[in-house]
Amino acid sequence: MPNKSILEILEDPGVHGMAHITGGGIKGNLCRILPDNLCADIDLSKLKPLPVFRYIHKIGNIEEAEMLSTFNCGVGLIVVASERHSKQVIRKISKYHDCYEIGRIRKGNGSVSFHHHINWEIS
Repeated sequence: MPNKSILEILEDPGVHGMAHITGGGIKGNLCRILPDNLCADIDLSKLKPLPVFRYIHKIGNIEEAEMLSTFNCGVGLIVVASERHSKQVIRKISKYHDCYEIGRIRKGNGSVSFHHHINWEIS
């Protein structure tokens, strides 16, 4: 049975795609759903890494780029929604899970780019 939060947004006309972030991280998975004429700009400062990823980063002395290419760093699913529907989609998912905006889709070449850095300190 699909997750309740996903069931609530499946019929939303503003939802254009979803990417399950597994091994390969955000870049390795989000690019799979982007058409060749669009790209994603991800603001890493908006990510909220789970304590396990903070621990791995610190104890393993692992560079941010390596963390992002190996782990999801706390972003388990990315929902691509139109700007007009984004608040509605966030509200629906937030009833079940922490949900927040991490970037934008724009015209481009199917790539995923990162901006800023993850805050690895415990907030």
